[in-house]
Amino acid sequence: AALLMISALNLYSENCYKPSGHIECLPDLNSQKGQELVKKIETEKRKVYTDSMKYFEKGRFGNEKVGFIEYPKGEDWGLFADVRLPVYAMQISKGNGDIYTLMSYDLTKEHKNMSPEKVAEELLKNVYDKYKKAGVPKNKMALKPVTLNGHKGMQFVLTEFQGKSMIKNGVIVKDTIYEITVEGLSEDVIEMQKNVEKSWNEVE
Repeated sequence: AALLMISALNLYSENCYKPSGHIECLPDLNSQKGQELVKKIETEKRKVYTDSMKYFEKGRFGNEKVGFIEYPKGEDWGLFADVRLPVYAMQISKGNGDIYTLMSYDLTKEHKNMSPEKVAEELLKNVYDKYKKAGVPKNKMALKPVTLNGHKGMQFVLTEFQGKSMIKNGVIVKDTIYEITVEGLSEDVIEMQKNVEKSWNEVE
């Protein structure tokens, strides 16, 4: 079974700290609540990842809920879990902090009356505003259009913030918002994004 590295984000206010590259408060995993949380999430995530092994064996990383990318090349990648995210989220990381995150959300009733591109733009603008409010300079951030597997959307780009870069892609397929994020060292993020643009799709 693949080793899960658990990173707990923004669940409790006690024992709070902000490590490099994060703008949100993190709980102390050594606290009793932190340990209980780790055990619960680890059990749930192991099942999700075990169920996804059939795709890993075909060279694909993901699941039916969040879509798929080509499994990252190299021996350094390990399964990863961020407890802020729903249990079905798929994450894989390297020891240097590079992380792929595949997520999805159902569209709200209000969003169903908007064009897919407009929904993606609104959602990624919220991410932009969050980082702006946290004090990230405008010259470190950008919003750009993106197309993944023929689906038009938007991406938020964060460049060299506390030694890390990030690209968060948002595309709409039918009534689902797919969010594909790459983060880590700047030179790695560029290549990771190329993998996303080349290989992501929502079905296999």
